[in-house]
Amino acid sequence: MKVMDFGEGEASFGLIIRDKSDHDNYILLSFENIKEILDEFQSLEKKLKSISENKN
Repeated sequence: MKVMDFGEGEASFGLIIRDKSDHDNYILLSFENIKEILDEFQSLEKKLKSISENKN
């Protein structure tokens, strides 16, 4: 993840997924790996559809 340095502060951009009951438990997804995550999600979606169709 690219971090922008503003002297006394810095910024990075991404998506945080947090546990509702424990905000210290989280996953940070940076924009640089969003494509990889999307590809994995689409693969999982295809597998689940295939399983669902085979049950019918």
